[in-house]
Amino acid sequence: MIAYTSYAENLTRRILAGAGGLSLVPYRVDPQAYVSVLAHGVDPSGRVLVLCAVEDAELIGDTAVRVDSVKKALEFDVDITVASLHALAHISWLAEGEGVAGFGYHPISHLRVGVLELDTIYVRDPHGTTKSEFSDLMPGVLEAGASFDELDARNEIGRLSFSQLSGLVAGVSMGVLPGFILSDREQSLCGAHQNRIWVADVDRHGVVLFRAGERRITTAMVRFPEQVDSLADLAEAVAALAEQVSV
Repeated sequence: MIAYTSYAENLTRRILAGAGGLSLVPYRVDPQAYVSVLAHGVDPSGRVLVLCAVEDAELIGDTAVRVDSVKKALEFDVDITVASLHALAHISWLAEGEGVAGFGYHPISHLRVGVLELDTIYVRDPHGTTKSEFSDLMPGVLEAGASFDELDARNEIGRLSFSQLSGLVAGVSMGVLPGFILSDREQSLCGAHQNRIWVADVDRHGVVLFRAGERRITTAMVRFPEQVDSLADLAEAVAALAEQVSV
């Protein structure tokens, strides 16, 4: 359970730091309104920032919002939601044209930066729902941002064959490889999705694989031998995993 909790908390930090897509619902202004967030992340002081259209910022003003985020699998041939984040927050908009050093985005004439104040955050993933307090997550939020591009990471993991990926999931399931099972359930699938493995998520500690059989779906977190802090580190970790399942 400790290993899973660490993964879920790290996933929450990564979403806050910019992973996935984010949206806002100003439920006190208009509960039917939906504000798209063009970019989001964390500045050096630990504030969660969003970049939105000026029209949306002016429409809702400084107000309470519901924050929703969706994290998708790193695949193009299938739409898999890896996790979703949900929280209530208060948004305050910076002055028009005002940027934030270290955010990475400068608000041009039609964009505005907002600051989210969050407390309790819920993340749902294949294992279940994890409740976290933003104050507890803060110490690691700045370090949670990806040190490599997720799609580059997907390409690196794509060097592993289907049999190697299947061996990794089986090894974790049997307890002979480091990692843990996020979910394992019976579910009927169409023929096109049977006997497939997809890369659901990658972080500094491991890769989440989604294996679909004929009547069963297994989601496994496969741990890397060591924490990876660059794409070069990831390449070494993938090579090490390949050695563990190659015959």
